[in-house]
Amino acid sequence: MSMVVLGSAVVDMPLAYDHMPVDGETARVTKSDMMVGGKGVNQALQLAHLGEDVTLITALGKDPLGQWMKDRLSDAHLTLRVITGSRNTAYAVPIQLPDRHFIFHVPGVNEEVSVSDLQALAYDWLSVDTLILQGELPWDVSLWAASQVVSAGGRVVLNPAPANNLPPALLALASVVTPNESEFSMMIQAPEDEWDDAAVALFAQNPRLEACLVTLGARGLWLFRRQQARIEFPAVPVEVVDPTGAGDAVTAVWTWAVFRQHMSYEAACKLALKAGALVVSRWGAGTALPVKDELLSGWATQ
Repeated sequence: MSMVVLGSAVVDMPLAYDHMPVDGETARVTKSDMMVGGKGVNQALQLAHLGEDVTLITALGKDPLGQWMKDRLSDAHLTLRVITGSRNTAYAVPIQLPDRHFIFHVPGVNEEVSVSDLQALAYDWLSVDTLILQGELPWDVSLWAASQVVSAGGRVVLNPAPANNLPPALLALASVVTPNESEFSMMIQAPEDEWDDAAVALFAQNPRLEACLVTLGARGLWLFRRQQARIEFPAVPVEVVDPTGAGDAVTAVWTWAVFRQHMSYEAACKLALKAGALVVSRWGAGTALPVKDELLSGWATQ
């Protein structure tokens, strides 16, 4: 059985500034780079770093950025299946300021991926025991893939990022969901002080759902499970350099820990938070993901 990530490939071009530019200013960056990224790529790379035999299904354009991404993923120890579109490869410009972080995202070819594109790959969905999805490809594409996997007895891990217009039919197929705090509030249409009651309703409405991990940035992670009180896990203290990709590391590491290493949900949360802390302490996303030895170093004593 295999693990598959169906998601976006995005060329990241991060820029760091030492101040907030004013209107009309030509601001000199203090740091810049060009890196692999996108939620699909990040999660697949993290699994590959852990030694998992993972397949990444993604979309790239015929432009130079698409070839650049292919070249870098060719050495990533994962199986790459590419849907080639007519639009340009997606790219993003993460902006790092002293007191804030945001991302300009150009979705490009990701927006035009269709169910027929996925069907044309003739992928053996019956062989997939775990499918990881996000929100950067069209929802109908993710829904079709999830239906194939679930009908064959597999499980779906859904990272609803972004969570806009998340189809209830897709949520109903998920065994695990891993939103951040804003995505979770959007999913359940409730503020944080009502999350406990809303989580009870979420599990009642989605019988297949086993766990919901809500990442809270510097506050850590909350784990919701069916008919159990939530468990709060504090973040690992670390100096934040760049938060990009931390949530992707958490999703991938937790999935690997539970479904490949057979850890408890609680132990997997702690290990996932360690991965997230390692990512935010470094520059970039795909290049900041920890390798297995680094992640598990000292873990036997936890």
